[in-house]
Amino acid sequence: MERVAIAGGGIAGLTCAINLARRGIAVTVHEAKRYCGKAIRDIEYLESWSLREDALQTLRRCGLQPTFDHRAIHSFKAYSPSLREVTVSASAPLMYRVWRGPVPGSIDEAL
Repeated sequence: MERVAIAGGGIAGLTCAINLARRGIAVTVHEAKRYCGKAIRDIEYLESWSLREDALQTLRRCGLQPTFDHRAIHSFKAYSPSLREVTVSASAPLMYRVWRGPVPGSIDEAL
């Protein structure tokens, strides 16, 4: 049987491993740390504004269901180089706030 070795147990490595395993391919994930994912609780954002499809739809297309806690962000404040405040907003989510790390509801735990 063919076996694929994946270097890294972060989001990309685990997503790859999940998709290969679902297709019946044996997978080994090699991670330098004793655990996969992020070590500490943190907030990160899955952005959608630079994509043609919603970030959660991209995950679904990659074979992952968004079973982790996520919050749609429709607007935020940004600052120009001259420190002028600008509010960016849209009817569709611009990004999703997700938890990272070894905590219930995080994207790491869901993977």
